[in-house]
Amino acid sequence: MKYTIIIKYSFLPAWFALSRADRQGIERDVLAPLLAEFKDTVSMKMYDAEAFHADFSDFAVLNVSCLKSYGFFIDKLKDSILFSQQYMQFVELFTGVESSYKQFDKEYQV
Repeated sequence: MKYTIIIKYSFLPAWFALSRADRQGIERDVLAPLLAEFKDTVSMKMYDAEAFHADFSDFAVLNVSCLKSYGFFIDKLKDSILFSQQYMQFVELFTGVESSYKQFDKEYQV
């Protein structure tokens, strides 16, 4: 099954205290290798939202083919400097299953 997971998150003041070069370095040195490690089962697109929403600054849309890999991806992300230095926090996560009714119909021969 294919899952789509949306993570609403906010960057915190410590993040904005970093220079743009430092922020880009964290993206390059932390986030890019993590995405590369899970590239076979997790893909992610990130979107800015702070100009449009006050409750969170950004959101990510993840396409996931293995929930175990997704869980490990999140564990490693939360072990990273992004969370340990309080640069960001999750606001809300929600998950959907792509066309699950088709799988249901197939398995139950509806």
